[in-house]
Amino acid sequence: MTGDVVMVKNLFPECAGDFAYAATLARLILFIPQSLVGAMFPKVVAEGRGSAKQQKLLKKTLLASLVSSSATALLFTVLARWLPQVLFGIEVPSVDLVRWLRVLSWVMVPVALLSSVMRYALAQYRFTIASVIPVAALGYVIVSFAFLKSPDALLVSLGFLSLLSLCVVSVAIFRDSERSVHE
Repeated sequence: MTGDVVMVKNLFPECAGDFAYAATLARLILFIPQSLVGAMFPKVVAEGRGSAKQQKLLKKTLLASLVSSSATALLFTVLARWLPQVLFGIEVPSVDLVRWLRVLSWVMVPVALLSSVMRYALAQYRFTIASVIPVAALGYVIVSFAFLKSPDALLVSLGFLSLLSLCVVSVAIFRDSERSVHE
């Protein structure tokens, strides 16, 4: 969850302060979707594996997570100059802080959805499907340390790998669930 802050501190120490403020605020976007996932979890575990009812619940949870995290990201984008002032007492937030808050807010949307599908996969004991996520995380760390030259590139990498992982895991879950329903 905070790997990007640690990487920025090590790779771009001059940017660490503003980036940490932006990351702290952007992580708030995950609050509502995590509650939705928490409500879904017992229902998914209780019913066995891959039922049509569970698929419907996952789809509703993903839709609610998408709407809530996107709405919050939009709000944070609009209020990006004001939030650091109010919450951290930063009189004049830097251009970098404001930009990183806006970008990180939108990057958190696929991260929130990925968290939902990951928790679903784990509740269903679909560890092979869920293993995509730590592999993507490792790839993110390797790419960040080996190739990236700025915090902005780090955020693009995080967003891309989160979205790619979300697509791969979601497709695998829904295909696997379709097979289970038809068997």
